[in-house]
Amino acid sequence: MSTATAQYPDVYVTNAVHCGIAAADAICIVTLGEYSASGNHGEAVQLLKRAHPAASTSLQRLLAIKTKAGYSPTPASAADVQTALRAHEAILQAARASMAGS
Repeated sequence: MSTATAQYPDVYVTNAVHCGIAAADAICIVTLGEYSASGNHGEAVQLLKRAHPAASTSLQRLLAIKTKAGYSPTPASAADVQTALRAHEAILQAARASMAGS
């Protein structure tokens, strides 16, 4: 973990979540021709599950720590940062693969 990530875990996790949401939209657009624009993350997860089940699991992991990182007075933990790192890297890899295959 970098010094900046250790100092600002909430910033890292929040950015990873937003990255995951954008990657999920890209996967859905390429694969299904649509994305969830409702703002309801549960709907986005269900749509992504149709396009790429493994990526939907990564998105669920990111969304599970979103509120803590973005709105809680308790900072994201080192475990949250690791979860965000693994999940956003996995969903980015899925998005890259989806776009390469289109």
